[in-house]
Amino acid sequence: MARFLATVAATAIFGLLGGGCGQSGAVEGDESPPDSSQTEAVSTTTIGSNPALADSAREGRDGAATAHPRRAKRPAERLAAVRQVVGNYATAVNERDGAALCDLFVDGALDRVDLPVRGANCSASLSASIGYADPRGLPVFESVELGRAPAIRFDGRSARVTIPIATSFTDRGNSSFEDDLIYLVNHRDKWRIEAPSIILYRAIGVADLPLSLLRAPR
Repeated sequence: MARFLATVAATAIFGLLGGGCGQSGAVEGDESPPDSSQTEAVSTTTIGSNPALADSAREGRDGAATAHPRRAKRPAERLAAVRQVVGNYATAVNERDGAALCDLFVDGALDRVDLPVRGANCSASLSASIGYADPRGLPVFESVELGRAPAIRFDGRSARVTIPIATSFTDRGNSSFEDDLIYLVNHRDKWRIEAPSIILYRAIGVADLPLSLLRAPR
């Protein structure tokens, strides 16, 4: 009995010493899955490491986005929806698709644009105006290409996208590089563009951009 107790005591002391030095196999070899809070924290960090998703990471840090697994997806889904609209915007311009463009903007947003060609309706006017060759010799639009790292900032149901663009012209050898500001608003779970941006103005041959492009359309 005395030998047994001595063996147990020695084993316990050895275990304590091993644990205190951080050499315990149970600590480094523990493969148990992390709890849900750890999993959500890793997901938030991963989103934040992507520059294009930086805003979702900031929203996640206040606890609202990580309180529930389904809510954790919402910031990323919202970012994806806004980026999709911006991508559709550029595609519609490149394809001279006036109907698609009209659908991307909020009602009345295009009324302030002085289109060089007027058609029977919104879509006909836009389709005919894109690529317009101004008789004054202004650059004639060919296509626009979006940069890959837009900066997206949300304010309630509104969003502001800052994105680099490269505009090509049919009568110019070099492309034009600049940053575009695109303002969107969410109405009934659908993101729409609030006002024309540089992309559209370049497409219809406007050389002198209006100062209103620098302000939110409020």
